[in-house]
Amino acid sequence: MNRLNEKIRLIFIPFLIISIAFIGVNTLLDWYFFIKPELIKINNVYWHILISLILSWIPILILLRPRTRLLNKAATKKKPNSMVHLLACFLMVATTSFAQYYVITTTGTLT
Repeated sequence: MNRLNEKIRLIFIPFLIISIAFIGVNTLLDWYFFIKPELIKINNVYWHILISLILSWIPILILLRPRTRLLNKAATKKKPNSMVHLLACFLMVATTSFAQYYVITTTGTLT
């Protein structure tokens, strides 16, 4: 039980903070530069999925990578941390795309 509390404290809580900050900043920038002025017409798939996927790696590798190195490495896997990073990235992209689509529908414009 102590080990589980340590993993939650080292991995989950910082991931939650990083995800909330990334979702807020990315959605705000999307609204400010693409939805509100409508100067640049960009396909939603490119912005919501691909660019979010690329940009989500930055906070994961900078802020979450040192914490995942503290976990015990499994003897059968060579790089178990890469799966944790990949899962964190996909979770951030999924929630960010939902937030961005929500902002589009609440502002009343369909881009």
